[in-house]
Amino acid sequence: MDDAARQFDLVTRALKSGLSNCVEWIDDKARLRVRNDVAVQGLTPEYIKRILIDFVRQGGALEQFSEQRERWKGRRDYWYRAIIPHEGFHHGLFVELELTDDDPDVPMVSLLNAHPATP
Repeated sequence: MDDAARQFDLVTRALKSGLSNCVEWIDDKARLRVRNDVAVQGLTPEYIKRILIDFVRQGGALEQFSEQRERWKGRRDYWYRAIIPHEGFHHGLFVELELTDDDPDVPMVSLLNAHPATP
């Protein structure tokens, strides 16, 4: 299995694991940004985390992207997104995340951002 496939598998496993500490917001700043974003229509960071986990567990699409943004290239090789269908969001809810611990037994991901998806 190549590195991209291995990392994708770890992200998926973290989301499906059922272990609460395997999926967390990256920091308080990200949580606060999402909580205060009126475009998110009052969805809390905790709720977004829960619907992301449910979405992936039910077979929803998770996409992997090679990191091309200069600011983040030194931090990670890949980033991930899910576009979750949700009432009130015409194109769905965009959730961005990264693999933060590649332990094969207990991988961990961090949620980075969430906002209405655009076409």
